[in-house]
Amino acid sequence: FPYHAHAAMWEFYWVLSGSGFLRLESGQHSIQAGDFFMCAPGEPHQLAAAGEDLEYVVISDNVMADLAHYPDSRKWNAKPGRRIFRDVVDYYDGEET
Repeated sequence: FPYHAHAAMWEFYWVLSGSGFLRLESGQHSIQAGDFFMCAPGEPHQLAAAGEDLEYVVISDNVMADLAHYPDSRKWNAKPGRRIFRDVVDYYDGEET
């Protein structure tokens, strides 16, 4: 999945098999079977396999409403409804004064 951060959702990852990389703001970290870690709301993250299948379990609180930000592509995803958008406007843009 793309590098992203949730506004409200916590995610716990447990790597079952394989190896790969965890990308965080602090850099790229090697991961392997047996590793586990938590991604807090607002913490961008991405997992990638290292040439083999990477099997992992994700446990999240699966909040009813959330915004996901994709820093690389500057997109946002709104849940519920899976609305993806990219335009940035001023707070008062389109408002009558």
